[in-house]
Amino acid sequence: MVVTVSTADPRSVKALELLATASTWPTGRTRDGRVFRAVPSQSAANAFHMATATDCTCRDHVSRGTVCKHMRAVIALEALSAPQAAVAAPAVERAPSTRVCSLTGCGQRVRAESIYTSCEECTYLYGGER
Repeated sequence: MVVTVSTADPRSVKALELLATASTWPTGRTRDGRVFRAVPSQSAANAFHMATATDCTCRDHVSRGTVCKHMRAVIALEALSAPQAAVAAPAVERAPSTRVCSLTGCGQRVRAESIYTSCEECTYLYGGER
């Protein structure tokens, strides 16, 4: 579910206010095993609404079927608590290290990890160690 947070939307603003107290929200499980959060009511002292990302017991959600401020706060909390996907660093291709041909000093480069110490041309012409 995607919910857009906007300062122009009163439910979003109130959800962010509620989110600031998320560390104090009790959690529980419904009879069918779903985890819910007991989000405090902003209109009634010592009252809580049982909210998940898809359901809430508050009047706003029950009567209008909207994504209420309690649900928005739970969605935001879950998004902040979710482990972030690891982003793989792009592979860096390194230039192979080289060394100079050992036979004649011709200037040709031989890959350092090569078992040969001379370039192909010098080995062919001069019978180097290849």
